[in-house]
Amino acid sequence: MWITRWGRWTGRRRFNRLHGVRLSVLFALALLLGPLSTVAAVPESLAALAHNADTAYKEGDYERAIELYGEILSTEYSSGQLYYNLGNAYFRTGDIGEAILMYERARRLLPHNRDVRHNLALARERTVDRVEQPPRLFIWSWIDTVRDLFPPRRLAHAGWAFALLTAALIAVLVNVNSGRARALFKSLALVFGVLLVLNAGLLALRASADAGEPAAIMMDELSAVRSAPDPTSKQVFALHEGTKVELVQQLEGWTEIRLADGRQGWVPRDSFETI
Repeated sequence: MWITRWGRWTGRRRFNRLHGVRLSVLFALALLLGPLSTVAAVPESLAALAHNADTAYKEGDYERAIELYGEILSTEYSSGQLYYNLGNAYFRTGDIGEAILMYERARRLLPHNRDVRHNLALARERTVDRVEQPPRLFIWSWIDTVRDLFPPRRLAHAGWAFALLTAALIAVLVNVNSGRARALFKSLALVFGVLLVLNAGLLALRASADAGEPAAIMMDELSAVRSAPDPTSKQVFALHEGTKVELVQQLEGWTEIRLADGRQGWVPRDSFETI
């Protein structure tokens, strides 16, 4: 019995260690390969600025790259590639809070991008706070993974295609008399109808995830979380830079936050940045 338990324990340790090494290697490769092409994503009027920003990053001038990427954001243009590159540049300068904030914003626009998810996971490893999330059934984690495989625009296009094909097949089915042909078109209509329903379900899950409670990243090196929106109230716990929180409500310059483990409290409004 104890031998079996020892084997399981050492197996878990080996898996966790290999998983950590794998993430580290992927993160290092992502940084070494340089930024995603910002030039390809921005309007033509910003192409020169994006090119200079990408070049500064590749040459190791990360402060300059941050400045130039920031100039692009100041034009009210944004994209997943831009936030991802900013996250990498901030990570290179050691600014973990800003890096996580930019990776989180990139993930909202590029939920299917593996580089974004891996770099976000590695940046989180550099934070001080360890917030234990409540256990979830495997099926929900699997559903989230499937949901994030496809960008919303692709799901929308696929939904239109499945709807048109289903409608066309039903129209043909109504006008076909041959038993064999009717069986074929009926089967095809059923297949595309099921795909349409599944596609709509994924879109609904994506919309529900995006419409959830607003989230933010703590930006101060150390923030006192208090029991009430008052600087003289009791400190219930403290949070460090880079920790992700949910925003519950705001009151006179204070915001009530909630952690993934259920803890709640109040912090000054200027201690975090909304994702």
